[in-house]
Amino acid sequence: MATDCRDAEVAGLWIEIYDTRGNYVGHAVYFDWHAQPLPAVGDTLALELPLSSDERPHRVESRICARQFDLQHDENGRPAMWVRLIGRQCGSRPTGRPHTGASFSAN
Repeated sequence: MATDCRDAEVAGLWIEIYDTRGNYVGHAVYFDWHAQPLPAVGDTLALELPLSSDERPHRVESRICARQFDLQHDENGRPAMWVRLIGRQCGSRPTGRPHTGASFSAN
């Protein structure tokens, strides 16, 4: 049975961040992304990631350059969409605050 992507609810986000040279910086996963706006290509995002060069978490800022969609079905057979966002890092700064999630801009 074919499922239209518009019928699927966004189940979660998988966000991967790369630096300007294409090197992997880090990732974040957000479950239960139901009823929240989906960031678009070109939006900026900021999230806290541990960087290997420092033990403190850093607030990493990046611009979304690609989105990929994976349609799955939950245990009840309902369509659920996982979205992979790929971002290019455009800045970071250390933070002493605990992880607070991601923030997104609108184009």
